[in-house]
Amino acid sequence: MHTVSPDFPPIKREAASTPISVINRSLTSAGENPQFEVRGEISHMLSLFSKRQKKPSSLQHYGEQFRRSVKHRRAQQTLLAAKKEAELTADTTRVALLYAESADRAKTEFLANMSHELRTPLNAVIGFAEIIENEIMGPAKDNPIYVGYARDINEAGNHLLRVINDILEIAKIEAGQLDLREDVFDPGEALEVCSKMAVEQAENAGVTLEQKGQDHLPNLWGDEGEFQKILIKLLSNAIKFTPEGGTVTLAAEVEDGGDLKVTVSDTGIGIAAKDLDSVMTPFSQVDSTYCRSHEGIGLGLPISRALVELHGGSLTMESEEGVGTTVTVRFPAERVEHWSHDPQNLDTAHKMVR
Repeated sequence: MHTVSPDFPPIKREAASTPISVINRSLTSAGENPQFEVRGEISHMLSLFSKRQKKPSSLQHYGEQFRRSVKHRRAQQTLLAAKKEAELTADTTRVALLYAESADRAKTEFLANMSHELRTPLNAVIGFAEIIENEIMGPAKDNPIYVGYARDINEAGNHLLRVINDILEIAKIEAGQLDLREDVFDPGEALEVCSKMAVEQAENAGVTLEQKGQDHLPNLWGDEGEFQKILIKLLSNAIKFTPEGGTVTLAAEVEDGGDLKVTVSDTGIGIAAKDLDSVMTPFSQVDSTYCRSHEGIGLGLPISRALVELHGGSLTMESEEGVGTTVTVRFPAERVEHWSHDPQNLDTAHKMVR
């Protein structure tokens, strides 16, 4: 039996694995040959054993493949999400660009209209004032010509005042700074006042002004001044764009649902379907020779609709070229007397539009 070098403890031979057997043989050889580098051989054998033990199993192999697949799938999902976000950003940018272009066109049209609407009456005011001041047509005393010039100055000044008031009003409405002075009033009387105010304009234009259903209307909760302003603007627009010999009709009724409906219809030039939206946009006007021949900066309908909506109502328009236009204003049943005669309901109607 061989003896082992005293530098190493005895090694049992029961080990069954091949690498340990090899180590035992190496140790035996080391006992016979002291010059044999036992430590280097053991390190080499252990290194081989370690590498053999690290060989990945099938489960580890498939697990690694699955991990890579999941990683790849996540990368694809990230790319798809980034692509969708980029497309959404592009769509938002395109929409914003369209709005910006539309706003730019509206601004250009507004400046063009304002240039005409302000400069023309100002020229009249300045020109007629100079004629009177310098007595170009002779002495001003007892000269009827100057009376006509003074009338023209008054009309031009009032037109300027209306333009400026409209601009200030739409600015207040869009800024949310217009407060309604609400109370109970008779809409039939208010409609009568509006009709009388429009009679002179209708007569000068050769247009017939008709009224229907204004008697026995229930009281309304709202701002009477703004109510009249809505109807005056609608009547003025209808008369303005109705040729001589045409008819403008103002009608009112309480609908089955309780809403108060007021309509202003005309037999005028009408509006193309494609232009219905634009006429409701501030400072926009239909591009036609007939429209351009009439004063205005395109604020009548937008202001009217905004005032109606402040009352919780709605303003809609139907039109056909060459046939005419009908504008319908509805005030909700909550504001009409037959529903809101109870003070508590009046308070509810008041709060409804706040």
